[in-house]
Amino acid sequence: MSSPTRAGLVCVDDLSRWDGRLPVALVGTVVGVEGRRRAFRDFARRISGDPAATIRHEDGRAPVLLDHAHLLLSSASRDGFAAFAAAETPVGIDVERVDPAGDIPLGVLHPAERDALALADEGGRAVAFAVIWACKEAYLKALGTGLARDPATVRVALAPAGPTIHDGTIRVPIHVEEHRRGETAFVVALATLPLPGA
Repeated sequence: MSSPTRAGLVCVDDLSRWDGRLPVALVGTVVGVEGRRRAFRDFARRISGDPAATIRHEDGRAPVLLDHAHLLLSSASRDGFAAFAAAETPVGIDVERVDPAGDIPLGVLHPAERDALALADEGGRAVAFAVIWACKEAYLKALGTGLARDPATVRVALAPAGPTIHDGTIRVPIHVEEHRRGETAFVVALATLPLPGA
């Protein structure tokens, strides 16, 4: 199923449903590291239209689609659930599992995020944390810093219209979707940024 978002993003769970618009995100279940790599390679080849497209991976860096520099990629997975994204501007995607029994690492959060979580009921707290953390990681990936930058330096503001990153004077709306695989809930967050100088 595809769904347009406020940023023009299309999320699909099957690339045969993709209409060619960018940015695009593919979400779904993958098995093992090799399964994830194969699915990501297939995604990149379909998006680029190049059946021989090659992805270069470097530790701590975004994957690069060789010979297709106009397409920027991001990928994430958690517990067998994966999300891949492609755009013509900086892009970051993240997947987080909603863990109602998990501890929330408050030290990585902005003070306003800690306040928001304190106000959430017990059932909503795990979802809210998963949304906040997925948004932070997606944004920091799009920036190219990843978690080398202290995630507490950016703030996620939760709102009915969707979450927004606040980074100094910069405001970035983040597309968020919840997905279920059996009894497990996942949050997928995608951030796209304008090209530098745009």
